[in-house]
Amino acid sequence: MSVSDDVSARLAAALRANETLWECLQRCRGLNLPAWYLGAGCVAQTIWSLAHGKAPGADILDYDLVYYDRDLSEERERKMTRYAREQTHGTHPQPAGFAARL
Repeated sequence: MSVSDDVSARLAAALRANETLWECLQRCRGLNLPAWYLGAGCVAQTIWSLAHGKAPGADILDYDLVYYDRDLSEERERKMTRYAREQTHGTHPQPAGFAARL
C-alpha cells in the first residue's frame, strides 16, 4: 500500500465515522445533480474533532451542498433547495445550506 493509498483509506474511515456526513454524502449522491460537492468545512471539522478526541460530528453546525446548474434563476435554486432539503431531511438538526449561484 502506498502512502497516498494509506492517507485515502484513513480519510475515508474518518468520514465514515461521522455518520451524519456519510449519510449526507449518500443522500446527495442520490439527488443526481450533474456536478456537486459537500463543502469542506464539515470534512475539516470531522478530522479536527477526531484528532482532538471529540466525537466526529462535534461542533459542525451545518453541511453545505454546492452544485452546478446552468439555470441560475432564483426559482430554480429555490426548487433545488427545497428538493435537496426534502431528500436530506433528518440527517442533521440544522438546515443544510445550498448554493448554485456563487
